[in-house]
Amino acid sequence: MEGQQISGKSFRGQDLTGEEFHECTFSNCDFSEVRWEGSRFVDVTFEGCNLSGIRLAGAGFRDVRFETCKIVGANFGELNPLATDMSFEDCRLVYCVFSNLALARLHMENCEVTGTQFEQCNLSKATFRGSRFSESLFSDCSLKQADFRRASGYLVDPRRNQLQGAKFASPEALALLLPFGITLDEPEGRRGRQK
Repeated sequence: MEGQQISGKSFRGQDLTGEEFHECTFSNCDFSEVRWEGSRFVDVTFEGCNLSGIRLAGAGFRDVRFETCKIVGANFGELNPLATDMSFEDCRLVYCVFSNLALARLHMENCEVTGTQFEQCNLSKATFRGSRFSESLFSDCSLKQADFRRASGYLVDPRRNQLQGAKFASPEALALLLPFGITLDEPEGRRGRQK
């Protein structure tokens, strides 16, 4: 498929194994439970789509954008590791897996990320600005120069991730102390002070 703009179509449960998609835009489409094993996506945009339960083994993504999409249970770790270039904006990602991927400069902005795992990924210079994480874990990742400003709820253990040059904002950055069992209290002079 090349140069197509498709809106409002249901592909639910279809087997699109080995298909190629070039310069396509899909708007408000239902791709739930679609099989895309071995498929190739080049310069493709998904806008407002349901991508729950998609199967991605061996698929390749190059310049693939997800905007305001719902993605549940996707294992992005099954993608072809040599062809992974994607971005997420204003998406809802639930119980997804990102593992063993080179995703330097990943763009995941203003997303709601729940129960998602990031394991053994190169996420250097990635941006997670404005994203809200819940029960999502970063483990054995390179997060060098990653941008977590305006992000919240992330679980990043500094002992298990490379954080050199990463950007965080307070008070959310205090979560980096959780693995050390450190408790922070407000200074004596501020506690209980009333105007």
